[in-house]
Amino acid sequence: MKNIKYLIILAIILGIGVSIFAANQTKKEYTVETVKEFNYHILYKDEKMGVIDVNGNVIIEPKYEYIQLPNPSKPVFVCISGEETKVLNEKNEEIFSEYAEISAIPLQSVESNTQYEKSVLRYKKDNKYGLINLEGDILLKPTYEEITGLKYKEGNLLVKENNKYGVINLKGEKVIKAEYDNIEGDRFSKQGSYKEEGYIVCKKTEEGYKYGYIDSTGKEILKTNYNEITRIVENVNYTDVYLIARKDGQVGLIKNGKNVIEHNFQNIEYDIGRELVIAEKNSKYGLYDLNGKEILNAQYDEILIKGIYILASKGEEEFYYDMQGNKIDNMEYLSVNETSNQNYYITIDNNGLCGIIDKNNNIKVKNEYSYLEYLFEEYFIASKENNKFGIIDDKGNVVVDFKYDVISKIGETNIVQAKTVEENVLDLYNKEMKKVYSKKDSDIFIYENYVQVLSSEETKYFNTEGKEVKNSEIYTENKLLAVQENGKWGFADRQGKIKIECIYDEVTELNEYGFAGVKKDGKWGVIDKNENIIIEPTYELETSYIKPEFIGKYFKQYYDTGEVYYTDNVEIQGNGE
Repeated sequence: MKNIKYLIILAIILGIGVSIFAANQTKKEYTVETVKEFNYHILYKDEKMGVIDVNGNVIIEPKYEYIQLPNPSKPVFVCISGEETKVLNEKNEEIFSEYAEISAIPLQSVESNTQYEKSVLRYKKDNKYGLINLEGDILLKPTYEEITGLKYKEGNLLVKENNKYGVINLKGEKVIKAEYDNIEGDRFSKQGSYKEEGYIVCKKTEEGYKYGYIDSTGKEILKTNYNEITRIVENVNYTDVYLIARKDGQVGLIKNGKNVIEHNFQNIEYDIGRELVIAEKNSKYGLYDLNGKEILNAQYDEILIKGIYILASKGEEEFYYDMQGNKIDNMEYLSVNETSNQNYYITIDNNGLCGIIDKNNNIKVKNEYSYLEYLFEEYFIASKENNKFGIIDDKGNVVVDFKYDVISKIGETNIVQAKTVEENVLDLYNKEMKKVYSKKDSDIFIYENYVQVLSSEETKYFNTEGKEVKNSEIYTENKLLAVQENGKWGFADRQGKIKIECIYDEVTELNEYGFAGVKKDGKWGVIDKNENIIIEPTYELETSYIKPEFIGKYFKQYYDTGEVYYTDNVEIQGNGE
């Protein structure tokens, strides 16, 4: 019976422990919002800011020195004039008036489609800062001397308490105690998500600044004993944390908190392409993998990664090795470089000429080109002694003549663009290397599922394989589509019936808000999806081939910071005010 009682008590204790752990984990969970709908935009007029909605209606009159839109999908507008700040909603009513010095929190060195943390605002009371959400609920009572965005990491906030820094999440929950002199994210992010990113922390000592490392869960991995710490963030898996750390003047490599290369080196450099590190000791170089396995001992004057081979030199002597450190005698090539296709390798011989071999070392194309670059499938960009570029296949057949100054693949598509600089002619080739477009003075715009090509005379669309498609296949939701007749532009319905006469020199398609630009006699105007003329062509806009975007009568512009605003003031366009 005693044993049964002990087992019951133990089970209860374990249950409580699991519950506490689960509760703590729940506290640390937070969501970084993604803004998909931009329902509100900044209006700039007469050197003042206001807000418009997606229909071009003025929601907030432009009378404020500055307006913050923490989340453009929600009607929460932080309006600032001098030392006065108030928050307004879509009815122009003041909200959150019970909070003083309220403001959005700018992101710090973070890639995002907005400039602020999207779900919280900070406020001040009794010289301390707290947090509310965008519904006005208190997330954190006034606790900290400062609350700012955390550098390189979205969804976490840097807080200051007793002149020391810590980190909280968007719920206001403590992630790192305020006991450091500086904290930054480690610059690691997986597909734009910053939750896997850890923290490089710093303390000031009598010997100078010392650095440590805390992982994404808030667990201390390295104490602040290091002179410098850098996380390897390129081309490594997402479960392991590799840190290059300097201590007492010596550098080592740390994997998940454990030394895999001891701090015996003057410097360590990471080779992104091969996921190897070149380590320097007493001005000699060695090579190691990320698990600390020695590939080449630190005895060489220089080590270079030459594609799938390693070139190491001692004095006048040069030695070639494979990636396992095995020496290769009678090396045929200066370099053998991998391509994104495992069947092909580009070779460079001792004369600097390029060729192609397959994975079995069979020669596909002899070394006779001054430049080779893999494109896709069996195609390569090539150049010979005249510095003109063409395209060959994996048998050496010329499929695009050597007459271009520039050739490149368009983004993630299977379309190739080729240009001659002097004539400024753009040619496009499809997946089968057939020319599908040729025009002078054209510009390319890349979208998710298609490519748009603009010239002063026409607009063309191509799918990712290089097949020309109609605008009706691209703008599937639009009631009106741009059409051209006798060199002039107008709009037709989806059945092809003309709804707005072809009297314009240039037009844009309807944008996501239902507005299109129309140009006549060098000036732009606006129509809407219901065939209404919002404003006759009156704007003299400096657009080149980048056509303007409109919401109502307002056209899109950018501040120097990259923030978007809309205006009807032609004089300020492009000034980045």
